[in-house]
Amino acid sequence: MANEIDDVTELEQLRIELLVSQDLDRLVDLLHDDLLYTHSIGFRDSKDTLLASLRGGVLRYHAIEQSVDQVVAVPGAVTIIGTQRMELTGGGRRMSGASLTNALWISHGGRWRLRAFQGTALALPSE
Repeated sequence: MANEIDDVTELEQLRIELLVSQDLDRLVDLLHDDLLYTHSIGFRDSKDTLLASLRGGVLRYHAIEQSVDQVVAVPGAVTIIGTQRMELTGGGRRMSGASLTNALWISHGGRWRLRAFQGTALALPSE
């Protein structure tokens, strides 16, 4: 399972890079058709609605820094647990945030795909 963990960890980093660079043509290939993407501010997207928000400029990630705390693997699935800090524009408003994250990748059709993502907001310390 070490190879699977390495492969999925690399794909998770690539997913973040593609979100920031807005390379949606490549990002779409990493997402499972039945994706459930739960944002840290409390709303959920499917694959189609997430891509539509990104394509339409409703959601734009400017920077994401991820820290991986734990990787859990079982046959056919890998979960990456961590934290992330991000700069984004949502609904026309520039924001910063930090969240706990869980990204579930599953082997589907011989390829790893992101099946579910859950972000839970962390309070940022006041300066």
